[in-house]
Amino acid sequence: MRRLYSALIRLHPRYFREQFGPEMMAIFEQASGSQGRLIADAFASLFRQWTCRPQPVEAPAAGGSLFMSLEPYRIRPVALVYGAYATLALFVAVIFLIDHPAKTARWLVGMERAAKSVLPISRSSLEGQDLNSTVQLPEPVVDPWKKLAVAYFKYLPVMKALDTDGDYTISGRELILAPAALRTLDLNHDGKLDPWECGAAAGSPRPAAFIRRNPVLAVIDTDRNGELSAEEIANSSVSLQALDRNGDGRLTPDEYLP
Repeated sequence: MRRLYSALIRLHPRYFREQFGPEMMAIFEQASGSQGRLIADAFASLFRQWTCRPQPVEAPAAGGSLFMSLEPYRIRPVALVYGAYATLALFVAVIFLIDHPAKTARWLVGMERAAKSVLPISRSSLEGQDLNSTVQLPEPVVDPWKKLAVAYFKYLPVMKALDTDGDYTISGRELILAPAALRTLDLNHDGKLDPWECGAAAGSPRPAAFIRRNPVLAVIDTDRNGELSAEEIANSSVSLQALDRNGDGRLTPDEYLP
């Protein structure tokens, strides 16, 4: 097996044999139990090196120009003649096709004649049959509180601030975020909300009554002084839950409207 492996190495190209031959022989000597696989690899390597691997080109002698290794190249006259014939034939063919468009084959996409459908459909099974099923759609439910809630939101900016998703219902999440929503109405940044910041008309003779007339503001104003202090704003999440009469965790128009 050693002589066979050595013979396979000597059959490799000279440049490959000189570079990798000693290493391959050393691996074979140290291998135990896998020499058959190494011989198979040597056969595969022999095939690859002679068929797939390019042979290296020796460098020119020192001191000579690199261009001396290139052979002179000149186009043969017969190649020019063949090229001229091919160019002339292609030119004549293009002119002929341009001048005779009706003589060329036409490629049609689809159908030449109009048709109602691609596949014929027989409707005999549908003719003369009466409908035996009726589908009735329910009338849309009209919320009687919706129009009142829309008008009330335009009147009271506090409701717009509390209802962040615009569904005219103060959800449980919006109740939790009520303090942060109310602080956005503090235009003078004094930490509290006066009646005008809550939506009272400018010059109103009784601004404190505006707070008491609106249930949302009245339930937050626990000390009944006609304004929402910083402490009352901080506790607004708990105060607003007093309006939840049905205990569903949210405030609907029938609960927060005056």
